[in-house]
Amino acid sequence: MPSVKARAMVLMLRGMRKAFYRENMSILPMRKGFEVLMSRFPMPAGVQVKKKTEQGMRGWSIEPETVSHSACILFLHGGAYALGSGRTHAPWVAQLALNSGCRVFMPEYPLAPEHPFPSAFHALSAWLPGWSASLNQAFVLAGDSAGGGLALALHHHLLAQALSAGRALLLFSPWVDLRPLQPQALALEPQDAYIRAVDLERFAELYAPGQRENPAVSPLLHAHKTQAPVLLHYSSDELLSLQCQQLARLLMASGLEVDEQVWPGLFHVFQAAGNWLPESEASLLAAGRFVQKALNGS
Repeated sequence: MPSVKARAMVLMLRGMRKAFYRENMSILPMRKGFEVLMSRFPMPAGVQVKKKTEQGMRGWSIEPETVSHSACILFLHGGAYALGSGRTHAPWVAQLALNSGCRVFMPEYPLAPEHPFPSAFHALSAWLPGWSASLNQAFVLAGDSAGGGLALALHHHLLAQALSAGRALLLFSPWVDLRPLQPQALALEPQDAYIRAVDLERFAELYAPGQRENPAVSPLLHAHKTQAPVLLHYSSDELLSLQCQQLARLLMASGLEVDEQVWPGLFHVFQAAGNWLPESEASLLAAGRFVQKALNGS
């Protein structure tokens, strides 16, 4: 059963969704509303966060005061490819940095609808090889929601180019299939406190009109090409849970190590609550351990 705090947050999210996410609301107010929502979570102590440009890509560097591993986590923020930034994600990604003992770099990739597909994908795929070479160390690909789908798509692209594609993947409620939702997924909409089917359809069309069958947009279609251990955490009550389940089955069928954890009664990317929710704290602790295991080869 979800914690008391989690149940309270579900009620809060339902109320805030009505206030901030009206149907056909323009993108700029939605971006502002997302920032207002995420600003409620404090930055944890023991971490330094600063804006930084790395190999020509602007972003946010998040570094624990005590770094236990030289590797870096490349984290791609969610927000349906149209919302989100370092400001919305830094607090809980900072907790991931603390738990893993690794520095995190979070790029500010171009957003739709101003920059639809393939803008973000091309920008990151062109930049990432040079960035990883400049590190001269291992890296882990991570992301939540749309950022999780983008991370998986980039992993497949890098493998196809015979380039370093990340020692592991951390995927939190990843949006890996932008095709129209299946009836089984639509049946979950009353349980989802945060996202609606109409919003997913709208943002999918804003990001990749006419290209939603492209594996770079819907990397679930190339799940069998994945070649790294995967942490996959999501809620059973979210609209994306069916495609997350499908992803887990495909990855396991390929013989990959998959840390699949399904959290009942929660909401899309509940990890954003950081240590405020016991479930979020547990998920981020598990993610930190997963990173350390992948990097240490044990």
